[in-house]
Amino acid sequence: TARARQLELGGKAKRWLSGVNVVDLSNVIAGPNIGGMLARFGATVIKVDPTVPTYDPIITVFMGLPVSNGKQSLLADIKALKGRQVLERLVDWADVVLVNQTQQQMTSLGVDEASLKAINPSVILTHFDCFGGPRWGPRSDGIGYDDLIQAISGIMMRFGGVATPEEHAHLGTIDVVSGVSGALSTCMSLLKLRRTGQADVARTSLAANGTHLQLPFMYDYHGREDFNEPSGREAMGWHALHRWYCARDGTWVFIAAAPPNRALSADKAALERVGKALGGFQALYNASNECDRIEVITGLFQAMDAAPAVQALMDFGVPAVAQRRMSDLREQNMSDAQSFMLDSEHPIKTFNFFQQIDHPSEETVTMFAPSSIRSSRFAIDVLSPLPKYGQHR
Repeated sequence: TARARQLELGGKAKRWLSGVNVVDLSNVIAGPNIGGMLARFGATVIKVDPTVPTYDPIITVFMGLPVSNGKQSLLADIKALKGRQVLERLVDWADVVLVNQTQQQMTSLGVDEASLKAINPSVILTHFDCFGGPRWGPRSDGIGYDDLIQAISGIMMRFGGVATPEEHAHLGTIDVVSGVSGALSTCMSLLKLRRTGQADVARTSLAANGTHLQLPFMYDYHGREDFNEPSGREAMGWHALHRWYCARDGTWVFIAAAPPNRALSADKAALERVGKALGGFQALYNASNECDRIEVITGLFQAMDAAPAVQALMDFGVPAVAQRRMSDLREQNMSDAQSFMLDSEHPIKTFNFFQQIDHPSEETVTMFAPSSIRSSRFAIDVLSPLPKYGQHR
């Protein structure tokens, strides 16, 4: 189509998705996070919310701070005639329409694929929901949130333990991953549109991403126990060589001398490196079982402070890190939002924070910097703060 031929992702612009227009009809956390990721890479995103709020300020404002930076905001009742007319003009303008509804809800609201393509044949529908997958199932039209998928998929059991299942992180574990995967799916559809002229449906769901997070635990092998990965509140690691230990000064240190596989807990080369680094090679070499190895290494750490222990292990090629507080990480990895820029000439850590001192909330707002995912060709910088709802009428 003519629109597809005109769509040049990035081009000579500073950001990768410059020139891409997105209408964001989503709500809660994961859906707006998809739109937020697209805005981060340069897309023009218009967030459309109902005139009467459907969620409380924790969701719409507090969670809007990180996921709606850089967006424009409109309020419209798309069930009413005037609101529907606004929506149709936006769809005609858009390259992508983002919706987080079940198929039944989308059809009822007139934002399903057929309805959107009747307005704009080249528009991409990014469809996100709770239980969606490549095939239709008994829950496909069911609604749900992050914590529900954590409970159904086993994440709560892995995090809290079989006897005491617990929600992981309590806010947005799967939502955030879904934001990244939804944005990636959208970008793949944009690439397909550019190459073939065919507008596709970009698809992901909480269930799909909850499953994806647990792929490392889904491989079977001879002799594997039914549920043998560490879990629960008291879990320290996979085995003696991939585990937390407490140093003499009370600081916890994690070592990863061997991969997280119990079959490698007695790897001789790894045992030798750890033993020599901590000054107890012979005792560790003579340890005959897993419990003895843990006891020996625990004793070696009790004779050393964390910093010299970590350095000694690193000198012998053993990955090791001391536990740190989030407040310390913020202080040591902070950038000013006004000066933050990420490109090939201004490299920065993949883990970073920035502060917006002049935030419209009249408070200093600290957030993760958008540096975890970046392109080698296009720059990323801090976007404008969350707009006031309905600001861009």
